[in-house]
Amino acid sequence: MKFLKIMNKDNKKIGLVFGAFRPFHLGHDALIRFAQSNCDKLYVLLCFSDDDPIPGKNRLNWLLDTYKNDLDIEIRITDIQLPLVPYSSKMVSRVWAQYLKEIFPDVTHLFSSERYGTFTAEFMGIEHMLFDTDRQTFFVSGTKIRNHPFVYWSYLPDIVKPYFVKRICICGTESTGKSVMAEKLAKRYHTEFVQEWGRIICPASDSCTMDMIMDIGKAHAKDLNEKVIKANKILFSDTDLNTTKMYSFFLFDKIPIFDDWIEEANHFDLHLFLENDSPFVQDGTRLSEKRRNELRDYHYDFLVSQGCNIKIVSGSDWDVRYEKACRIIDEEIFG
Repeated sequence: MKFLKIMNKDNKKIGLVFGAFRPFHLGHDALIRFAQSNCDKLYVLLCFSDDDPIPGKNRLNWLLDTYKNDLDIEIRITDIQLPLVPYSSKMVSRVWAQYLKEIFPDVTHLFSSERYGTFTAEFMGIEHMLFDTDRQTFFVSGTKIRNHPFVYWSYLPDIVKPYFVKRICICGTESTGKSVMAEKLAKRYHTEFVQEWGRIICPASDSCTMDMIMDIGKAHAKDLNEKVIKANKILFSDTDLNTTKMYSFFLFDKIPIFDDWIEEANHFDLHLFLENDSPFVQDGTRLSEKRRNELRDYHYDFLVSQGCNIKIVSGSDWDVRYEKACRIIDEEIFG
């Protein structure tokens, strides 16, 4: 989209765009680029509060990263609690105008897509420039995206998409088809999956050590953080940190403590728990069938204790299990 540059040779034009950006979307970016093209310097003010549906640090990072190379754009933040209403109000605009004039005394132009911008600019004694006020170019809002992120997926910048990716963990005891299931589901939904790092780092379950447990947790979390950036709406993971912790408890009677970033990477929206009624296959690396069945309860009970959203996938036929998993995903994530 091309914007017309309005020149003013006598005075510098200092612009302002302010909003909550919950979330930051392509409509916001277009507004900011429009403002940038029509002023010499632009302030972008992020307004946030503790009860916002999206944490302020996420929204700030999205803005900082998006405009990190734009020297004429300065990102500011405020947590001041001013009145907000879901419609344009002269009374509310007056309050905002008084506040904005105090912290941005040099601003000459206010840019917005809302009628309240006209009111606010008038009270500030500056010019208002409207952009896409009828939402003809970007028919979207933060509320619509939050409620239906996949419907409006194309309106999200790539940097914002990982926040809305739904994470699904494929879990269960050994020899229940987790690895094959994770890969097949990723192909079906045209997205990424994270492999089971336990099988990579530990050659056999009975030879596992506490050092290996810690390495598995770290490697798996790192992979999660890398794959979520490339994921298409859903990210599948073969096991999670809960699984690693329960292996440790099962083998060593000890639950390890991991760094916060590892814990945060292991937030999942859904756990597909594969039951142990599938055929047991001993490939030389697994526990005995008896111990494998004992481990099942360790995993399941711990997931329950953590308040995870668990859906059980059972059956001895692999294809039936796969179709059951797909139905659950369609209902839970896209339903």
